Amino acid sequence: HQRLTRYKLLLKILSEKTPNESSEFKQLIEASTELKQIQNIALQNQQQANQLQETQRKIIGLKEPLLSSDRFLIVEGNLLYGDGKEKHECYVFIFNDMILVTKPISTNTSIPQFRYKHKIIFEVPSVIKSLPNTDSQSKIGFQLLIGTSNYT
Repeated sequence: HQRLTRYKLLLKILSEKTPNESSEFKQLIEASTELKQIQNIALQNQQQANQLQETQRKIIGLKEPLLSSDRFLIVEGNLLYGDGKEKHECYVFIFNDMILVTKPISTNTSIPQFRYKHKIIFEVPSVIKSLPNTDSQSKIGFQLLIGTSNYT
């Protein structure tokens, strides 16, 4: 990140000393624009990595690291499941490539803790769509499309 900041400063100094009508000036402006895009991507990647590391600290019993260059957290929250008679509750972390199912074990600490139960890996291209909230008790609604299967 520091190197990108230095490049930005260098491009600014060079563009100030380059005549506006020259082709070099236009190239410097283009390079500055591309550098800004790269900085935004680097910042976004760092934020995603920090979020994955924070999530990792919350989950007890998860053996493999969550940090991966192509993984990001979409949503986390309580999930109620079961048939009409019997309801169960768990806490899920939904990523772009998997779902981690956990059980809350401590909410009294500054960082809530969860016990890892199992994971569901998306092995085929998957899509997660947000659904409108139609139930006043529900906070999160989503539809998971995995291959030809559809889970709501």
